[in-house]
Amino acid sequence: MSKFKLILILIALGVLGYYVIDQVYTSVFMVRSSDYSTNGERIYFTAASSSGKPIVARIGTTMTTQSGMMSCASCHHADGKGGPGNMMSNIYNSPDIRYSVLTGGNPPYTDDLIKRAMTESLFNQ
Repeated sequence: MSKFKLILILIALGVLGYYVIDQVYTSVFMVRSSDYSTNGERIYFTAASSSGKPIVARIGTTMTTQSGMMSCASCHHADGKGGPGNMMSNIYNSPDIRYSVLTGGNPPYTDDLIKRAMTESLFNQ
């Protein structure tokens, strides 16, 4: 077999492997947008809005990510309790952002303050 044919076969196998991995990842780890009961839930888990407007994750007060790379749940977990995590060899502790915790603090967040914190990336630091 010539080198050219071998290279073509290897490229074809690479493309096929990429396609298979992409399909498995999409079917196992991604949830269809129709699986969310509200747009807020969709945003929290996917960083994608039904409007198509880009959503940028802000990490702490200085770092941002491109739309769709990280969702709220990436750091605050599916239940919103937050906790320890590791990103690019940096250990972090994301806060508990459940509604009961945010509105039960001293002073408590109001619905308007929660909305402002999320839409204007304001943090109670």
